[in-house]
Amino acid sequence: MGTTLHSIPCWLSLYQEQTGKFINKDFGFDDHGLWFIGDAEGYPVQTNVEFDTNDVAEVIFTVDHNYSCSDQGICFFKSDVIPEWQWGTDSSRIAFQINCPEPFIYGTSGDVSAGEILNYPSFYTFRVVYDPNASCDNVIAYIYAGQGTDGELLSTIALSEVLPSGSYRIGLSADSDGGEDSDDLKAYFTYLSILRNGVDIAYEEYTLELDPANRASEGGEGSLDTALLNGHSIQRTGYIGLTDCSGGFKVQLNVPDGTTFNNQAQSLGDVVGIVATPTSYPTTTPCP
Repeated sequence: MGTTLHSIPCWLSLYQEQTGKFINKDFGFDDHGLWFIGDAEGYPVQTNVEFDTNDVAEVIFTVDHNYSCSDQGICFFKSDVIPEWQWGTDSSRIAFQINCPEPFIYGTSGDVSAGEILNYPSFYTFRVVYDPNASCDNVIAYIYAGQGTDGELLSTIALSEVLPSGSYRIGLSADSDGGEDSDDLKAYFTYLSILRNGVDIAYEEYTLELDPANRASEGGEGSLDTALLNGHSIQRTGYIGLTDCSGGFKVQLNVPDGTTFNNQAQSLGDVVGIVATPTSYPTTTPCP
């Protein structure tokens, strides 16, 4: 589903006291995306959705690299650990971040750089995959020019490291040198998508249960023909509208009893049966 980060999606939470960074002062959301100013201190924006030990996480995000040291980054960290932002390895997390013109993977004990490949002002998109089950290259970062993974693939870097056993989460932060007094130097994330085992973390599934016993008294609340959706009474009007906590809305038409459906938005192509060409991502050399 992804988000342009004009506001906080329901699957992200703020950790202000933990980091000493506060909304609308050190970071915030506006029509351009999620911004940070000043020196990075921890990861004040984190997922509130946990990943199990063996879950595969995929993070796709776009940044506005509006000056040389617009340094956005993400990290994977154990749920019971406070992740630290460092310009190097740190036992608290595995991070992917920009270090001025260089994208790095900083692990708990090792690191790898893509070299000084970023120019400014430019947009770049990163696809970072964390696979704790892989025999090597557990963290792979694909670096694209532009505002999507359909741009030119500039580099691919990988690191063979995993977190200790246990559930983990994902954090976002940025370092914006000299940006304290200038909106022009805010470090922006302009797009974010997070998948767990190939499924968007905002995905929810429902089952429609039509219950003949669910009858309201005449003239009372719900006196129109009604049904139960996961225990909640709805009017049986031929469609179901879903509103998620991020303000998204989906209409499901012609839903018979027992149908399972989800909150993923449908394109017109999906509705009329047009099959889109799937996105093809590059593959890496198999592990020895």
